[in-house]
Amino acid sequence: MEGLAFIGAGVYPSAKSVTPTQCATSKRLSQAKASKAKSALVMHDGPARPSKAAEWLVKDKAAMSDQVGVRQMMDMSGAIQRRKTRAVRVGDVYVGGGNPVVVQSMINEDTLDLDGCVKSIRALHEAGCEIVRLTVPSMAHAFAVGFIKQKLRESYKDVPLVADVHHNGMKIALEVAKHVDKVRINPGNYIFEKPDSNRTEYTKQEFEDAKNQLKEKLAPLILFLKEQNKALRIGVNHGSLSERMLFTFGDTPEGMVESALECIRVCKELDFHNIIISMKASKVPVMLAAYRLLALRLDAEGLDYPLHLGVTEAGDGEYGRIKSTLGIGTLLAEG
Repeated sequence: MEGLAFIGAGVYPSAKSVTPTQCATSKRLSQAKASKAKSALVMHDGPARPSKAAEWLVKDKAAMSDQVGVRQMMDMSGAIQRRKTRAVRVGDVYVGGGNPVVVQSMINEDTLDLDGCVKSIRALHEAGCEIVRLTVPSMAHAFAVGFIKQKLRESYKDVPLVADVHHNGMKIALEVAKHVDKVRINPGNYIFEKPDSNRTEYTKQEFEDAKNQLKEKLAPLILFLKEQNKALRIGVNHGSLSERMLFTFGDTPEGMVESALECIRVCKELDFHNIIISMKASKVPVMLAAYRLLALRLDAEGLDYPLHLGVTEAGDGEYGRIKSTLGIGTLLAEG
């Protein structure tokens, strides 16, 4: 990832176009120079600069040797200081670990439309999209992904694919994991928690029971991905937090982060670390707060998993592009 900087060059009027005002300004500048005033700033024909470099501006050049640098210098160097993460392999692409930022998108076709999916995946990949996501809502869709992968290999190339699994999806996830390079689960609906309209709170025991159920359903998928050296995206969505998270933490970025951390700790217990995490929300301020809090919590626990950035339900056209730019661009700039 490279930054593009525009350096403003001074533009001065030629001698033929000098105005009386400019002549007066030039005269005052000459008088100021001649006076040798002992001030912090000296007026001259260019932009004002400190007469002597302030000590807090002097930095070790080694810290500017690349775009990673030292995070504490972010506000002064102008370089993007990327958060240090491990590299996670997705097909032939590596996410995190100082690698270039990876572009991922998804197709709109029904996954049962094999030819339509292959065509769209190829078009996205040729346009520069490095990883493509498909929706897998049923076992039939999971089986279809295997044929899509085969068709891509035969007619184009082995594009890295991600299966998006929802709604009580352990069996679906285990089947589709055979055919893709990464599986995305949503902790909020990976297991079915029947809502109780009369509930006013979750007891500590109920909360622990639900957490253990999540671990029981998640472990088989984690162990399979670990065996196959494939990746898992823990994709939290603000609009689909589990009922116990809503009762315990509210409809908040904190609830989103705790939802992810539950899954991360299960992965850690099973010594599985091919993890990518996302904190998506349709409201950009919520999305920003969730990602920032997650990064702080991961750093505090010594976890170095890379993040997948996105704004969910951003919309189409200019509106969607603006929301995505505000959310993704802000976080990329923060590293």
